[in-house]
Amino acid sequence: TLMQSYSDALKGADVLVAERGAMIKQVTGALTNQAHHQFLVSVDGSDYSHRAFEACMDLAKGKDTVNCMHIWSSTKQLDDFPAKLEPKAVKQRYETELTGTISKKRWILTWLDKQNEPTKDFLAATVNKLHHSGNVLISRAVPDIMVVGYTGKKGHEGVMGSSCEFALRNLHLPTVVVKYPVQPKPKRVFIAAVKSTACTLPYEVALALKKPCDSLKVLWVYDEDAEVDKNLAEMKEVFEQDIADRGELDAEFLAVRNIGGVTVTDIIKGKCEEFECDYLVAAPSDNSTDLTSTCFHLLENMTCNLVIAKKA
Repeated sequence: TLMQSYSDALKGADVLVAERGAMIKQVTGALTNQAHHQFLVSVDGSDYSHRAFEACMDLAKGKDTVNCMHIWSSTKQLDDFPAKLEPKAVKQRYETELTGTISKKRWILTWLDKQNEPTKDFLAATVNKLHHSGNVLISRAVPDIMVVGYTGKKGHEGVMGSSCEFALRNLHLPTVVVKYPVQPKPKRVFIAAVKSTACTLPYEVALALKKPCDSLKVLWVYDEDAEVDKNLAEMKEVFEQDIADRGELDAEFLAVRNIGGVTVTDIIKGKCEEFECDYLVAAPSDNSTDLTSTCFHLLENMTCNLVIAKKA
């Protein structure tokens, strides 16, 4: 990657900026150049999953499509579940919700009877184009963005559910984790936490999710290191130039030096609170899908909804 070594400093600042700017253009082409996106939201009838549905509907724009998916079992007794969690009731609820909100061409209901198979296997089969029992491929368009509730129907407020954790660890696409109800507002704030010009996926995902009226802050937290500090001006120029090239974009690049004694998580959390952030977009790690301890710490402690930017 371009940030692996500082020997490239000999090439000159102008060449570096051009190369890094080209890398941003290359990386952001996947999602941001699409005319529309397909969202997949997992619902189970619980209040927590309904938060995810409401967030999904709030994020979907233009010609985006929404695939509302419910995985249930015809072999399990639901005597202990309230009536609203029964598959028929869940289906009726979301058919009504979707019909009254967006065009029929823009939504799909995916009702899957898992029978005795684990829910997680079906979830992986749908999203990652894998085969489930009977070697039958689920024939649905692969989504661009997954939306899940932080807590499941069997969980407790503030505790990550097993389906959410599975999705974050195993599904290969950006995942919106909804902890808090969507607040109707004319302008939302997105913060994309980037790590280098070689890892701009949070920036790409934030651009894909934000609406024209929304605000975007591109946040870079860097250590007190002479070599990294030397590249601050170049990092700043790359992102500011890319923002400028996009025209009418309410966005700015923010660089925050970590002077020690404060964790990266605390710095990011502080900036999110300062700007009253609605969605924080962060990546697991450079060029990887493995979640870091920082990601889990953010998920547990942030007071806004999060988007984990994973590669499709």
